[in-house]
Amino acid sequence: MKTKGIVLASLMLLAATTISLAGPKGPANSSLSELVKKEITYPGFALDMKMDGVVDIYLLEGEEGPTVVATSNDPQLRVYVENRISAIEDKLVEALEKDQPNHYRLTFKYVK
Repeated sequence: MKTKGIVLASLMLLAATTISLAGPKGPANSSLSELVKKEITYPGFALDMKMDGVVDIYLLEGEEGPTVVATSNDPQLRVYVENRISAIEDKLVEALEKDQPNHYRLTFKYVK
C-alpha cells in the first residue's frame, strides 16, 4: 500500500511538472501561426516539382537585435522562405518575440 502511494504521488508530481513545462495553450501562438500560414504558403515551383521539405526558422538574439535565420533540407525551399521572411521580417520578429518560441518549423508536403 505504501508503494502504491509513493508511485501515485510520483506520477502526480511528474504530471504537474509536465503541465507547467508545456506552457500556455490556445491562442498564444495563433498570431505567429496565422502570420506564417498567410505569408509563407506552399510555393508554386515546389508544386510543379512535387517537392517535400522542411524549413526551420530560428529567432536569434544578436548585438544589433533579433535576427531571423532559416535552415532547410532543401536549398530551393530555404531561399523561398528567406525571401518571404525578408518581406515580413518586422511582423515575424514581433510575432516570434510575443509568442516566445525561438524556433518555428514549416513542413512543405506535396499531396496528390
